[in-house]
Amino acid sequence: MTSYRCPICGHVPEQEECSHFLCEIDATFNEVYGISAFEDFLDLAKNSQGRFTDRYEFTKWLISTLSAAGAQKALRSDLEEDASSPGFTSATTIFYADDPDSIVRHCTNIIKLNG
Repeated sequence: MTSYRCPICGHVPEQEECSHFLCEIDATFNEVYGISAFEDFLDLAKNSQGRFTDRYEFTKWLISTLSAAGAQKALRSDLEEDASSPGFTSATTIFYADDPDSIVRHCTNIIKLNG
């Protein structure tokens, strides 16, 4: 299984908690998981009328917006070899930040200004 680690402190999520974790985006299935403040932002973003034509457009916008706001993508870890089977993988992007709540506030302000 492929592992990732926090680009800020080096923690591997499967091994221990990391306070820098912001969210995980599965671009294959367009699913997003994150800290509770991020979940509130997602609700606001998804309810912005007419902003996104489909889930894929939203996922692309979300990755771009988080990167522009200063969130950092997880680093691939060499602790484990990739042992996943074909057909059982997803394109996943995991974001971390020094201050995850500030990233959420920044992204929320973008939605409110452009909503």
